[in-house]
Amino acid sequence: MDIEGVDNYQFTIDTTQYRSMQKAIDSMTKLAAIMFAASILMGAVVLVMMLMINLKDREFELGVLLSMGENKAKIIGQMMLESLFPVLCAMTAAVFCSGWMQQIFANLFTTVVDLSLTPITIFEMYLAGFLLTLKAAIRAEDMAE
Repeated sequence: MDIEGVDNYQFTIDTTQYRSMQKAIDSMTKLAAIMFAASILMGAVVLVMMLMINLKDREFELGVLLSMGENKAKIIGQMMLESLFPVLCAMTAAVFCSGWMQQIFANLFTTVVDLSLTPITIFEMYLAGFLLTLKAAIRAEDMAE
């Protein structure tokens, strides 16, 4: 449709710069995802190992409690409660640090990556810490038998 007195213009969008940087951005994103997964895995391994070492020192106590007829669930519950406090403190520190780091990365990648710390994410972090503590307590109790 031709408007009176206005010529028809054709616009072409030059995306060569974007396309040249797209591979670098994609590779950085994949590398960041791999590093994030590796750090979560290593953090979980370190957490379980530290809890197992802590509970391994109490092997004699666990043996005495089991020989006295204490219920396994009660012993695991006791170990969970004793181990959960430091884990919850660490998880709370992780939530605050991740919120702080989110702000730094959000300033760097405002249009590229959506970084948000939602209550569901925080709940998942606490749940992961709880499950890892439970696994370590069960494993330490099994080693005491």
